[in-house]
Amino acid sequence: MASYRLEPDPDPGRFSVSAHGDKIDVVVHSGKLAVWSSRRLLATVVAGQRWTNLGSRGSGGVPPASGDDGVRAEATGVASPAVTAPDGAPALEPLPDIRAPAAADGPDCARLTRDGDIDGALACFARSSERPGLVGELALIELARIRRDVKGDLAGAERALAEHRRRFPHGALANEAAGARVELLVRLGRPAEALAEASHLGGGEAVFWRAVCLAKLGRSAEAARAFDDYLARSDGKRRAEAERMRRELAP
Repeated sequence: MASYRLEPDPDPGRFSVSAHGDKIDVVVHSGKLAVWSSRRLLATVVAGQRWTNLGSRGSGGVPPASGDDGVRAEATGVASPAVTAPDGAPALEPLPDIRAPAAADGPDCARLTRDGDIDGALACFARSSERPGLVGELALIELARIRRDVKGDLAGAERALAEHRRRFPHGALANEAAGARVELLVRLGRPAEALAEASHLGGGEAVFWRAVCLAKLGRSAEAARAFDDYLARSDGKRRAEAERMRRELAP
């Protein structure tokens, strides 16, 4: 299956991705989304439009259908509220949330989660994560989400996202996975690795996490300059956190 990269504008926008066999559907609920292949821009999809990798033509999206038949895997660009950090560190942002089974011919892993069978869901998503393409990608993201948010297993969540980086470096959810992994590496006391992972991010998120990692590494002067750069940008989602951390580095 071909790989795709999704770039929301503004960040975060709200969108959903679904897989049914080889077919991939993207529906934009708010904002605008650029869909890229490994070489070129395939489509720009605006709120209320849909893009599919099968049978689509041109550079734009189309209105979403009223419903889809069959079983789908879905991930959203906006999920539950961010997890508050207990020690004043940057809050953990939500990971995309899978809300349906992994594939039309696969087990209903998400139902196990909804039914409270967390260990069963983890085993189910672990099996699904071995599949190629978007199904495997979504399963790894869900493994990381459950391990982090339900089990409190930050190291296990990081391992799932590291596997995502290894197998899907240009996947549809590569940017979301990289951002979540940076946060976890900082939380786990591995700022040097987090700094390297932050290089895979773009825009204000890359600048913010570079500043955080430099501060954790004791490179205060570089961190202060990076926070100043971040605060001068118009695309920063973490301004309050950046201002607090910048004050702690004063002068």
